[in-house]
Amino acid sequence: MELLQPYSKYIWIGVIAIVAIAVILWLATAVIVMRNTKGIPLEINNFFDLVTENKIDEAYSSTSDRFRSQISKPQLNKLIKTYKFKQYYKTRLDMPQMQTANDSTLTATLILKSGREIPMQFALVRIDRQWKIDSLEIT
Repeated sequence: MELLQPYSKYIWIGVIAIVAIAVILWLATAVIVMRNTKGIPLEINNFFDLVTENKIDEAYSSTSDRFRSQISKPQLNKLIKTYKFKQYYKTRLDMPQMQTANDSTLTATLILKSGREIPMQFALVRIDRQWKIDSLEIT
């Protein structure tokens, strides 16, 4: 123990430096993810707000071209009726997973006024600095 005594100060400085670097890297990563995914929760909530206000056409047109090529408006209406999206109360969102700078996936839970929870998987794409729903899957 006496051999380490003269070096203990340097050991503590090294440990503190390693912890500080880890915290700084974690914070930098969190800031980058938050900055790149800003607007995703708003887009999802706006989509369901439009559905509950019975503005299905606006909700449908707020999605990406790829979404509209995969799901027709009658299919979306059927999905809304089947899962009772008009009873939307709130969403519980997980952390978005960035695929590229303009693509993200997100797992969410749609909570209805009745308390029923519907798990969903969203793919979103950034078009002209605005996020749009690219696909929607009920899991």
